[in-house]
Amino acid sequence: MRYTEGMYIATVPNRNSPPALLLRESFRQNGKVKNRTLANLTHWPAARIEALRRLLRGEFDQAADLSVVRDDLSSQQVHDSYLSLGKVERDFRTLKTGLLEVRPVWVRK
Repeated sequence: MRYTEGMYIATVPNRNSPPALLLRESFRQNGKVKNRTLANLTHWPAARIEALRRLLRGEFDQAADLSVVRDDLSSQQVHDSYLSLGKVERDFRTLKTGLLEVRPVWVRK
């Protein structure tokens, strides 16, 4: 029987090249801890990898911090930003239901 324990990004050193960044899943099988590599993220931009790290740790509220108040935005820009949140939610849903199984996200109030 297999129980999914968690996903994480592992940094694996290479001798003569930059370290590999791998998305891995850790689980128990027959009482032993096993790891499975799900994706190679080596060629992803650093900002995207850090965002995925925060997401996997359950820090989605910091990745999309909406508490910042900006006085220099017009009402049209604020409205357009609000409409674009639907795209973010759709993409996040796709990420959670696609090939990657992401643990639940807890948003702090």
